[in-house]
Amino acid sequence: MADLRDVVGAILRDVTEARGQADEAARDMALVYAKDPILRAFTIPRIEIRDLHIDLKVAVRGVSESAEDSAKREQRIAEACRAIIKQLPFAVDDATVRTLIALAGPTLTLDTIEKELSVPARAAASNSAESVKIELYRDVLLIAEKGDTDIRIVAFTTDVVAPSTRFTSLIDARKGADQISKLRAGQALTPQQLKLADGQIRIERQSIAKRFTAAYAQAIETCAAQLLSSVKAVLSSPTEKRINLEVITADLKEIPQHMISTISLTLDVNGILPTQTEEV
Repeated sequence: MADLRDVVGAILRDVTEARGQADEAARDMALVYAKDPILRAFTIPRIEIRDLHIDLKVAVRGVSESAEDSAKREQRIAEACRAIIKQLPFAVDDATVRTLIALAGPTLTLDTIEKELSVPARAAASNSAESVKIELYRDVLLIAEKGDTDIRIVAFTTDVVAPSTRFTSLIDARKGADQISKLRAGQALTPQQLKLADGQIRIERQSIAKRFTAAYAQAIETCAAQLLSSVKAVLSSPTEKRINLEVITADLKEIPQHMISTISLTLDVNGILPTQTEEV
């Protein structure tokens, strides 16, 4: 389907051809004038096309966003999404980021964002829980959930009462465990005690994972609100529009007359087309 640019371009091509023909005619006349002693005293007539006035019948088919403006808006949305997601306390895989960017349109909701981010959040919480140092020392567990400067003692048997004190080093934590341990120095754990220890380690890691998940959920909630606000701001910003016009005469005949308008164009031909002079 031809658009307004095609029509104006075709008209300008015709104008260019007409100007060329006028230049050729002026050149031929110059030769004639030069040979005639009477005509030689007169100015050589020359046809010039300076301004072009066009009354064009059109029908509006629709209004759409320009391709360039649409690409810029998509880029702004992608940059905003990546910057906000990067602030989360856990890593988000590229596939999830691309999915969120693809969903970042008028129908995007907080629930959608939170749902997409909850998957990598759960994986990150599980990995974080598994990476926490848990040492089986005598008949207790030494857990460094927040690093080696924040260690707590956890008992896995009923005869040992763990203190609520937090220890700032592994050496101090072991000293604290020595004071409450029911084992003699060098005494090994029984198979039953080892089984209880393994069970308690699993419980502790699950509990740690839940705490990470809860912390990540709060971060996701904040991230989702910021992301949705940024996307809406980009979508609501003014954009360049492209008006789709029907300009083919044959097609206009099939359109009701009340839907047809006239566009009047005035073009400065000298400012659009190149001017060429030739000495004769």
